[in-house]
Amino acid sequence: CFDFINQYYITQPPELVVEILSPSTRKKDINVKHKIYLEQGVKYYVIVDPENNTYTIYQLAGKDYTTAKAGHDGSFKFEFDDCSAEINFGKLW
Repeated sequence: CFDFINQYYITQPPELVVEILSPSTRKKDINVKHKIYLEQGVKYYVIVDPENNTYTIYQLAGKDYTTAKAGHDGSFKFEFDDCSAEINFGKLW
């Protein structure tokens, strides 16, 4: 599942990125990083907003992201080529 990590560096973009918003980087995390992750082909991009106790999961669909799930609670299963991971977002708060 983590073949892209070798002893010294990451050899390709990650399939999952989670950004936790903070007041000082909020706009950058939502706008600038969204574009960077899209260009790099990151499969899942998650924004966690601790101020509002919400999350948004973006999933790469072709050349853009679609919102796979958003809200306050609930689980989401991230599917990767060789493995999967499930996060229960309701337990974050």
